[in-house]
Amino acid sequence: MRKKRIYMEPRKISGESCLKYLFFGSFFIGILLANLSGSQKLLDYGVFNTYFLKQFEYSSISYTDLFLYILEARAPVFLLLVLLGITEFWYPMHFLFVMWNGGALGFLFVSGISNLGIKGILLVILSLVPQYLFYVILYLILFFAQQRIHAEGGQASAGLSRGRWVMYLISSGLALALLILGILTETYLNPGIMKNILKIF
Repeated sequence: MRKKRIYMEPRKISGESCLKYLFFGSFFIGILLANLSGSQKLLDYGVFNTYFLKQFEYSSISYTDLFLYILEARAPVFLLLVLLGITEFWYPMHFLFVMWNGGALGFLFVSGISNLGIKGILLVILSLVPQYLFYVILYLILFFAQQRIHAEGGQASAGLSRGRWVMYLISSGLALALLILGILTETYLNPGIMKNILKIF
């Protein structure tokens, strides 16, 4: 009996899977760079050094100033994601965005551990909630909406149907609402969480 040859096609990696691998790869690179910078430097200048945390624990917070500061930091990034997402540079933009955030998070974890030991991991995680729950969801909404726009290749403006524009505007509006919720929680909830947690440390 003649045996049939079975040819296995190479598994294609989707855009979101590629970004996922990039995030974790950048995360470990961030850990490596933080370790190469030296433990003493992280102790002196790290975000979670003891002196800074004590100052934060007993300081009063100007919520208006904090809100404006966070808005100034988050809004331009959001606008870039929305506007560049309809251009041919949308995927390189996401590539750089994910790579930067993965590396920064890895560096942040090492900084926390260098200053506080294993407790630093908990503090880093708590410093990101609840605001990053909204930020991650809004990013995913924008990414998949832009992926649909560019699904047929070419620039988004070429042959883009009215329905796709409407869906993208709805997705962007939903992402904007999540951005506002993220900024509000980062301003008014996260500092209180951090102050209460620091009493334990």
